[in-house]
Amino acid sequence: MRTGFLFCLFWLLSLNPDCQDMDPESLLAEQWFLKGELDKATELYKKVLSKNYDDVEANYALGKIHFLQKNWEDAWHYLRETLSIKKDYRDARALYDQVLARLRETYKNTNDNSAVAYRIRIHLHLLDNQVREAGILLDRALAQHPKDGFLWDHRANWLYRQKKMEEALKALKEAISLQPTSATIFRHYESAWYQFYHNTAPAVRNNTESEEIRLQYLQKLKEAGVLGTEEIKSEETKAETTSVISEESLDNPVTDIPAKGDQEFFQRLLAQQAQFIPPAPPPKPVEKKVEEAQYVPPPTSTIISETAENVQKELVANALRAYEEKNWNLAVNSYTVLVFNNPSNDEFKEKLEKAKAYDDFEARLLAARREFALASRNPALLDSARELFLALEKDIYFDLYHKKGFEDYLGKIAFQKGNFRQASDLFTAWLKNEPRDEEILWLNILCIDALGEWDQAHEALKQAEDTLGQKMVQWDGIGRLRTKLTVWNLRYVFIFLALLWIALTIAYTSYKSVIAKRKLDRRRNFDLIREYNADKSYKQMIKLIDEVLLLELSEAEIYNLQILKATGLYHLQQFDAAERQVRSILGRNKNDNAALTLLGKIHVALQKTEEDSLLAYRVLVSKEPSNLELLRLYLATLKTNKNIGDEFERIALKLLEIESYNKGVLQDLVDLYSRIQKKGPKVLDVYKQYLDVHPSNILAKIHYLDCLLDAGSYIEAVKTGKELLNNNPDLDKAHRLLIQAFDKLSMHDEMKSFYSQLSLEYPQSSLVQNMYDLIQENYRSSSSAMHDDIEESLVSEDAPKEIFHKAKSLLEQGDTKAAIVKLQQVYQDERFAYEAAMLLTEAFLNLNDPTSAQLYFEPMLTQPRQLDTHSMEVVYRMGNYYGEKKLRKKSLQCFQLIARNDVSYKDTFQKIELLGLERSP
Repeated sequence: MRTGFLFCLFWLLSLNPDCQDMDPESLLAEQWFLKGELDKATELYKKVLSKNYDDVEANYALGKIHFLQKNWEDAWHYLRETLSIKKDYRDARALYDQVLARLRETYKNTNDNSAVAYRIRIHLHLLDNQVREAGILLDRALAQHPKDGFLWDHRANWLYRQKKMEEALKALKEAISLQPTSATIFRHYESAWYQFYHNTAPAVRNNTESEEIRLQYLQKLKEAGVLGTEEIKSEETKAETTSVISEESLDNPVTDIPAKGDQEFFQRLLAQQAQFIPPAPPPKPVEKKVEEAQYVPPPTSTIISETAENVQKELVANALRAYEEKNWNLAVNSYTVLVFNNPSNDEFKEKLEKAKAYDDFEARLLAARREFALASRNPALLDSARELFLALEKDIYFDLYHKKGFEDYLGKIAFQKGNFRQASDLFTAWLKNEPRDEEILWLNILCIDALGEWDQAHEALKQAEDTLGQKMVQWDGIGRLRTKLTVWNLRYVFIFLALLWIALTIAYTSYKSVIAKRKLDRRRNFDLIREYNADKSYKQMIKLIDEVLLLELSEAEIYNLQILKATGLYHLQQFDAAERQVRSILGRNKNDNAALTLLGKIHVALQKTEEDSLLAYRVLVSKEPSNLELLRLYLATLKTNKNIGDEFERIALKLLEIESYNKGVLQDLVDLYSRIQKKGPKVLDVYKQYLDVHPSNILAKIHYLDCLLDAGSYIEAVKTGKELLNNNPDLDKAHRLLIQAFDKLSMHDEMKSFYSQLSLEYPQSSLVQNMYDLIQENYRSSSSAMHDDIEESLVSEDAPKEIFHKAKSLLEQGDTKAAIVKLQQVYQDERFAYEAAMLLTEAFLNLNDPTSAQLYFEPMLTQPRQLDTHSMEVVYRMGNYYGEKKLRKKSLQCFQLIARNDVSYKDTFQKIELLGLERSP
């Protein structure tokens, strides 16, 4: 079926005369291309090129196929071949430009060393006129691919740009011998050959359209009667002669080659290309037309055929267009014909004369310009160029170019000859009519500058800047000239500055000598101050320091002198004056260690315990850690300012290292540990030392017992617990701790025996009896079970309630410390936490320990409840305490809590209003 279709297709195409000369494979390839079978079309088009490499359609089709397949390298090759055969074939140029754009992106940054990559990269460099980069790549490419014809073609192009025609021709010979089927290389060789041996371009191949048009135009003139028969024959003879010469030059290129060995090269080339040359078609018979002799009447001015009128109009239009476009050669030829045919037309004559004059003027102007251009390299021609410009007519120059003279050229000639005055006058005259001529403006400024008239040059430069603006930046040397003229214009300013600099130099030299003398005196004074300090002559030292401080000193020198002065005052026991001196130093640097150390010594001497002494004591302790007097004063200062915390503990322990049994320090530490319930080895040592001095302190013993259990000292805990309960049987926490110690040691029998004896000694104590009953009841079970039962019994629901009521009654009776012990036992129970915290706050306030009261009171502020009168009194007291400590926010929070329950309680409303006024500013 397909075979039959193709047979019919070829048969139909054979009937078309335009398709009879086409290769059948080319037709079949076109059909495959239209159907989208690109691979089959490519194969057939390549077969067509194997028969005729000059087939423009096959090259174009292959280029387009590779373009569609985005194979840019092959597309570039075939489209380049297409344009070499026919420059304007279809849309080959547009496709070629797109392919070049894609290749620029692909090979912008590549190190591919293949022959194709080298071809494309070198071609792009040559297109961009990057001759040096192309030459470097060519050397590298030919070293790696010496048999690549297209690289040799690029080599020829590169040599042609270097004006080395003979070497370029040799490179093209090498290229065409390696690649004889390339139309591109062949066209390049043909052009180079004609350029080298005939200094002209080759005859136009396959393009006789322009010559046919010219002959048709002559025939029209003949029919119109404008030209005679002899003139037409003469023109036709010229055309035939030109055609013959062109054909001979193409058919026999070898005969005119003067170089040796070229004929052998052409013979070898023809032998290589013989298989690609299609057979010549048979010559067509030439039909000769014999015209009969006819009588042609002579043309008259009254009888003009319609064709002659059309030709006349066309001639007038062409002549006028040439005249308006200033194509004087064509205008002269056109108006010559018109004047010849219209001798009485004065307008044609006037136009002809003007065109001749303009043509002659432009030829002489061109000659003058060429002479001027040559004179730039040969100054001997400047005079002849000047004469040529002076011989030109200014009126014609104005008609053609609307310029009144040649002052620009004459000025340039005078400038090159060094006649700057004459050049400046000419340039000035020119600029009156052309004020924006950049080149003349610049040359005029240079002339004025060369004449030494720098004021006028600066003025001219300023006018040029106003006229041209930023365009002047492009002038070569404008920066240096502007600087030079600006400096000249400001010369008086510079002279004044120079004189001022001289005066300042003299003054500075004098000042330096004075300063040097002062430095010498100051150095002597410092040496004397050091000697006074070493000899402990503090009065003389302080007097000299006061004198030296009046001089100009650096900050470091002032600091050292002030420290020495304060030290001298301290040694003279003038402590108040010494403290003022130190505080002046601390005003500049509040963390200065030397000043703080000295301030600490002064405060020790004055026995000060104010809060602002703490920083000085800290620094001094770091330098004198074993100073007993300092440690005592430091600890007293912390206690006075109620700074009972880690710092207090650290200093107290350091003091105990020196004084093991300092009662006051031990009491302070025990109070601190009892309040914060701290445990640890150091705490145990403190309690031991404390109990050696105060063996009857129940609270201390209870906490000591707890610390023993925490440290694992169970035997010591049993001993301490038994001793404590023998004298104080109603201590619930002591019972629990002792039972835990017995249980840890599995001393159940001893525990039973102890509580049996204790119950006999204290039969009236309900707590002792309960403990004894619990132990007796649970002793039958295993030790672990017994311990669990006892613990469960100890924390029964009724026990905390009883303890809370007991603590409350103790507080009412005035036994505050015992009440605190009971309240701390139930504080962890959520049912009594709030009431216990309130009572603990009251108890510590009664003991004048508001710091401990804060620990229990502040958590309550985050969970306020309904308050009774007793609780409101506690909150009121804490509000007053916060107010005294300037803690306005917490104080306000306390009074607001009271106001929610009873706004009329005491002066709560007034205090809230007062705290609100303190906030408003």
